Amino acid sequence: MSSPKLQDLLNLHDQAYTPQGIQLSLGDSYLYKKNPVFKNIRDEFYKSGFKYTDKDFCHYAVLPYASLNAILKEKKVPYFDNVTVLKEIEAKHPGRFTCNDIIKVKPNYTLHESSHCVVDHFLKDVQLNDTTLPAEGKVAFKLVMAEAFANTVETLANLFNDSIEQRLFYELGSYAIHTKKVNQMLQQATDVLGPKLTFHLVYVSYLYSNCLFPEPNNKAVNYILDLLIPDEATRKKAMDSQSVRKLFNHAFELSLDFRLQTTGFYCAFSGLNTDINQLLNIDINAIYTKTPHIKNLLKNFEPIFTT
Repeated sequence: MSSPKLQDLLNLHDQAYTPQGIQLSLGDSYLYKKNPVFKNIRDEFYKSGFKYTDKDFCHYAVLPYASLNAILKEKKVPYFDNVTVLKEIEAKHPGRFTCNDIIKVKPNYTLHESSHCVVDHFLKDVQLNDTTLPAEGKVAFKLVMAEAFANTVETLANLFNDSIEQRLFYELGSYAIHTKKVNQMLQQATDVLGPKLTFHLVYVSYLYSNCLFPEPNNKAVNYILDLLIPDEATRKKAMDSQSVRKLFNHAFELSLDFRLQTTGFYCAFSGLNTDINQLLNIDINAIYTKTPHIKNLLKNFEPIFTT
C-alpha cells in the first residue's frame, strides 16, 4: 500500500479547519471532523473550562508523567507545533516526499490528556466514603478511575481509523494505535455488545489492569460479564464470543512491570506513601456492586461513545 504524499496530508489538514481544532497540531481538526469519540472528548474538554497552549509550562516535553497535576491545576494542555516544519519542507521540495520518507514528527497526545481533564472534572466531587478504602486508597482509586477512562477513550476511538490518512493523524494524537487485527476484534465485540456495553467492558478491564491485576482467566471474565450485562440473551452471546473475551484481556497487554512503574510513580508523585501493591489491593467487584461510583461514571460518559 503506497504511502500518502506529504502535500496531500497537509492539504487534508488545512481543508479540515475548524475552530475547535488545534491548527498547529497535524491532523487535529481532521480527527475532530472524522472521529466522533475524538470530537466528543474535545467538546467536553472545552465545556469543562480547559484549553490548549503552545507553552510547555510543566516540563511536558521532558517528563509527561510528571505533568498531569500541573495540567489539571492550570486547566491547560500543552501541544507542540508539528505542522510548520512540514510545510517548510514541502515548500522547499514540492511533491517530493511521502510520509514514509520523513521521520515521524513529535506527536501531540492531546486525546489522552484531554480525556484526563474531562474525567477529572467529573471525579473532583466524587467521594468514596461509602467504600472500605483507606484514605490513600481512595486517592489512588480515583487516579486509577481517571487513567482507565483515558485508556478506554484511546482504545475505542481506534474504531474510526478507516483510512491510511486517518490512522496517520491518529498516531500523532494518541498513545494507543491498533493493528488491523485488534481493530477487527474490537469491531466484532462491538457488534455483539453494542457501543454502550463495549464502553462498560473496556473501562472495567482497564480498572483491573491499572490496579495491577494479572490477566483474568475465563471464569473471572464470566463473572465480570455477568455483572456488566443485565440482558440474558446478550450476556450469553458475550460469553460465547472470543472477541469479547479478547477485548477484555486486551487491557492487560501492557506488561505488569510497565504498569507497576507508571502507576507507582504517579501515586508516589501525588504524595501517596503506601506501598503500591498494598495501595492498589482494591476490591473492584465490591465497589461496583455495593457503591454507585463506577456505574455513575459509566452512565455519565456513555454519550461520548454512543453519539
